[in-house]
Amino acid sequence: MLNKILVIINIIFYLFFYGCSNDNSWKGTIETKNGVKYIHNIEKGLWGESKILTLKKVLSIGLEKDDENYIFAGIRDIVVDNTGNIYVLDSKDNCLKIFNKNGKFIKIIGKKGKGPSELLGPIKMALGPDGKIYVLEVGNRRISVLSFDGDLLYSFPYRYSSSELIVNKDNGHVFLFSSSQTYNQTMELENVIYEYNLKGKIVNSFGSPIIVGKSTYKNQHAIAHLTPSYNNFFYCAFENPYLIRIYNYKEELKRVITRKSPLFSEPVKVFLGGGLLYWVNQSEIAWIVSFPDGKFLTVIREKEEFYIEKFSTGNSQSINPSKFHYDLFDSEGHFLKTFVVKQDEPIIMFIDSEGYAYTVSHDFQIPVVEKFIITFDK
Repeated sequence: MLNKILVIINIIFYLFFYGCSNDNSWKGTIETKNGVKYIHNIEKGLWGESKILTLKKVLSIGLEKDDENYIFAGIRDIVVDNTGNIYVLDSKDNCLKIFNKNGKFIKIIGKKGKGPSELLGPIKMALGPDGKIYVLEVGNRRISVLSFDGDLLYSFPYRYSSSELIVNKDNGHVFLFSSSQTYNQTMELENVIYEYNLKGKIVNSFGSPIIVGKSTYKNQHAIAHLTPSYNNFFYCAFENPYLIRIYNYKEELKRVITRKSPLFSEPVKVFLGGGLLYWVNQSEIAWIVSFPDGKFLTVIREKEEFYIEKFSTGNSQSINPSKFHYDLFDSEGHFLKTFVVKQDEPIIMFIDSEGYAYTVSHDFQIPVVEKFIITFDK
């Protein structure tokens, strides 16, 4: 009799502690339309409040004495290759610096200019499967494809205003996000992702835009951010509404992920100088960070109330208008938990294939690259 009681107690214990962590506790909804899975998350996540995000610093790059190779002016992007080499794109110094996994300087690529292997206003970079380095330059309005040695392999202009760049792993083509919000006053783009071959020709476009509202001259489209995963797909995350599209490299839409968040509301209508009408987000997805095991973070930017007023007067660049938090999702798109970023903490920009996280902090207003071990502990 006692043995039966112990068995029953063990079963209850297992169901209580392990049953609560499986998909049965997820309270969202899933639907399939035309072969695409739509995953709708509610406000509450799968993980309880006991889970915390912990960052343990293992490396810093910057402010090395008497060596300008370790000094940065304005870091815009960080990527890491499969060997652990760290690529740091400096938009103010118009160059790319490469360090090994231990933070030792390897080389610098580019300098300010419009010629071959020169950069002007670089804001985004990506690595091709064959080691090529792709750089998006807004100053030169072009894509430059460079070798690891810094030699220019290809260069071509892009047609529409763009701020996001990833590489098609199958053929080395370039995907750029473009939006009517950042194009001209009258033209509206039918799609938001454009594929360029290495000769600069648009060979395809896909992804319908999301209309934020009617601006002065046209419909204003929501901005989105492109992020490659460690699998054979990539994310297209719209700033607002809270919506993430997942495509494979054959440009097929596979999943759509949404989440109800108390921070997200309709964009605010703002009148700029000259009576121009513009829509401004109060909270938005700033970017996505992908983990090698399939999980991903959305980095959420929550703007202070006075930001809207400053924006309308053209002074938004003079203030620090935002606070941040992370929303963590599992590989299937189920929302797990929100982690608040403390005011003095740097924001995660990239996670490498070994799971190390990279941030940019500021020491005496000078940018410093930092590498962390990231864990989710009870």
